Amino acid sequence: MITKQELKEFSKTNLDFAQDCFIENENSFLLMVIILAVKDNKKILITKILNADEVENRLVYLAKLGLDLGIKTNFTKEFDSIDAIFVISEAWMSKQKGGKDKFDKKLEDGEILMPSKDPNKMEVLISSGCSSDNLAVSEFKIIRRLLTSNGKVEIKFEDLKELKDKDGKNEEPIEVKSPLLEEFWKAFNFVKNKTEKEKLSNNLQKNA
Repeated sequence: MITKQELKEFSKTNLDFAQDCFIENENSFLLMVIILAVKDNKKILITKILNADEVENRLVYLAKLGLDLGIKTNFTKEFDSIDAIFVISEAWMSKQKGGKDKFDKKLEDGEILMPSKDPNKMEVLISSGCSSDNLAVSEFKIIRRLLTSNGKVEIKFEDLKELKDKDGKNEEPIEVKSPLLEEFWKAFNFVKNKTEKEKLSNNLQKNA
C-alpha cells in the first residue's frame, strides 16, 4: 500500500522525469505511463512512453495493461502487488475570471469553454496518480515556449504557484479525475476478483 504523501512525492518525481524526457524528445511527447509495482518488498517502476497508435486508443491500452499486470500479480506472481499508476501528459489549462485555475470555465451564457479554445490558455505538463485503494493526486508544471534571437524555441518549466482565493486564503489543491487510471484499475481488479472467486471455489470443493 502507498500513503497519500508517498503518492504525491512519486507524482512530483515522475513530473521531473517527464520534464527531462519532454526536452530530449524534441520538446514534446504524447503520453507516459508509470506503474509502481512491489516484489520482495522492493519497489519497481515500470515506464512506458506510448506511440501514436497507442495514444489513439489509450483507454484500450490502459485496460489491456491492467489485465496484463493483473495476471502477472495474481496468477504468475511476477509481482507481489501493484500499488499505483501514474499518467503524465501535456494539457491545456484555463483560468477563471476569479483567478482559480480550472480545466474548464463558464462563459457568460453558462456554456463551458474548453481550454483548447481559450485564447488565454496555458500549456501544462500534468502528472496524475491513483493508488490501488483509490487515493488520487495531480501535480502540474507550466510549459513556457520562448523564441530565442536565433529563431529557435526554448522550453522552460515553471511550478504552478499556490492558488489563492479572493480573500487571500489558500484554495483547495486541484485534483483531476483520470478515466485512464480508472480503466486500468477496473481491468486489474477484474482479474484480481476472478482469482479470488476461483480460490474460494477451490476451497469450497476441497471442504465439500
